[in-house]
Amino acid sequence: MPLPASSRKREPRGFARHGSPLIFQRLAQQLAELERRGLRRSRLVRQSPQGPRIVVDGREVLAFCSNDYLGLAGHPRIVEAAIEAASRYGVGEAPRIF
Repeated sequence: MPLPASSRKREPRGFARHGSPLIFQRLAQQLAELERRGLRRSRLVRQSPQGPRIVVDGREVLAFCSNDYLGLAGHPRIVEAAIEAASRYGVGEAPRIF
């Protein structure tokens, strides 16, 4: 007599009993297709400090996505003040209660 459906062990969706999980095979196929069509995205690597102009993948570009439009994020006095404030008051998303 077979076990009731509620007491059978359930395999994760996309799992193949003999071999690697089907989901990984499917993802590999999709990535290969994107690569073949020239549509696969890759991360850009920023190679310089934050500022209005940055170096990305060896090219200097304007950084329109930055809040550092004045170029002050790397200024030595700003960095020193930030370190002092972090040491004195701490950092994090919750206020200090004690």
